[in-house]
Amino acid sequence: MYLDRELEPLHIRSGQILILRLLGVQDGINQESIRKYFHLDKGTIAKTIRPLISEGYITRKTNPEDRRAYQIFLTERGRSVIPGLKKTVRGWIDILTADFTDAEEEMAYDLVSRMSDNAHRYLENYKSQEEGRGYKT
Repeated sequence: MYLDRELEPLHIRSGQILILRLLGVQDGINQESIRKYFHLDKGTIAKTIRPLISEGYITRKTNPEDRRAYQIFLTERGRSVIPGLKKTVRGWIDILTADFTDAEEEMAYDLVSRMSDNAHRYLENYKSQEEGRGYKT
């Protein structure tokens, strides 16, 4: 709620921050790479990207090497909001860790990172098992 409230004037939702920040580092990647990076389905990625295109933060172009794939690029407007997004996320982290010592904050990051790694490993194992059963994931 904090992120959505802070970003409302920009018409950016909290779930779109990650895509914009990823493009800030890897501009021009394709939708499939974004999908795999965040372990999301195609529909979720398309639904998340669509408003960013209509708001002028990103543009989608056909990949010249694979006409079936789209590359996603930040626009100038998209690049211009990245510093503000980082500041907003930092503000939320500061709220969450307000009474933490430096050691506690570092421990929290380590624990959340490990939990994320565990979730990704579980998801990869799950996908492998489903594909082994003939299900498409």
